[in-house]
Amino acid sequence: MGQSPPSSAYNDEEKGLPFFQGKADFTEKYPVIRKWTTSTTKAAIPDDILMSVRAPVGPTNICKVKSCIGRGLAAIRCKEKKADCTFIWFYLKGIENRIAQKGVGSTFQAINRNTIEELLIPDIDINTQRKIASLLEQADSARQKRKEAMRLADEILKSVFIEMFGDPVRNEKGWEKGKLSDVPIEIIDGDRGVNYPKQTDFLEEGYCLFLNTGNVTKTGFNFHNLMYVSKEKDNQLRKGKLRRNDLILTTRGTVGNVAFYDKSVKYENIRINSGMVILRPDIRTFNMLYLYGCFSSDYFKRQMEKITSGCAQPQLPIRSLKNIEVIMPPVALQKKYAVIVEKIENLREKQLQSEKEFDNLFNSLMQRVFGGRD
Repeated sequence: MGQSPPSSAYNDEEKGLPFFQGKADFTEKYPVIRKWTTSTTKAAIPDDILMSVRAPVGPTNICKVKSCIGRGLAAIRCKEKKADCTFIWFYLKGIENRIAQKGVGSTFQAINRNTIEELLIPDIDINTQRKIASLLEQADSARQKRKEAMRLADEILKSVFIEMFGDPVRNEKGWEKGKLSDVPIEIIDGDRGVNYPKQTDFLEEGYCLFLNTGNVTKTGFNFHNLMYVSKEKDNQLRKGKLRRNDLILTTRGTVGNVAFYDKSVKYENIRINSGMVILRPDIRTFNMLYLYGCFSSDYFKRQMEKITSGCAQPQLPIRSLKNIEVIMPPVALQKKYAVIVEKIENLREKQLQSEKEFDNLFNSLMQRVFGGRD
């Protein structure tokens, strides 16, 4: 099980070992290095399987380098000649939801060493494991190529944004510019009062979707692992309820993810949690798709990184957020950009449907290989 070193040992200068804190450092397969530490408490080595053991429980990645792991992770080491790490990783991905259900805790879900050790692993010889792992890797590679096509669509939009509005840092086109505190954008945080939902208030189905940080990603909304609150609880909360065309920005834990609550989102009642804010602009000054492009840009992410505080739990307070600057091109030009975005989004929606179908085929293959095991 991981153990976080003192925050004074963290650095961005590549001194010491890479430090993985938790799920926030995960990608599809391998964790991304964002921090280093000169004080190693618990270490993982290449081919260890890293499992998120708290908030959330269950996601896994494969470690590629010797690293220090924080208390949000556990390292699972495969016994040589008995277990293939890629096979075990695929298996754990296949039962991720069942692992998540083993989490306990009132504030946040977590599992301990005993829970991990009690997981049942398929008892098959290593050569068969390797053959199965190879088959799954081929299928997963094809799936990832489709995801790459989606990523390229994002890159196209970024290029269009720069072409039309220039680099917001240099502002070579000379657009009017202002801090968020001075432009017509309302910043709304969630209700943090006595009526904030407790763990027992959350439902698998209900009246109002209550967003968690996993629902707002680098690429917008992700409506998996949903939780709801009742209409009664929703009525008790004062702030933090979405309106159509609101932007949502994560401000704690994983800082800077943005989502757009447009008409394509099927949920009518949505609230943000205490680690998010709502951005609600005056549409006479800002087109929403333009503003979404702004806050999704590398320029904004760099600004947010500079003013984010905290190491173990990064935070972006509203008072700091208000210092971020935004350029304000003519609304007519913003609308032209929005038309281009809508065309690309229509194409991406078709690609997304194809990707979902391929995901279903891959998951069906996983079920055929691992179904019924735990």
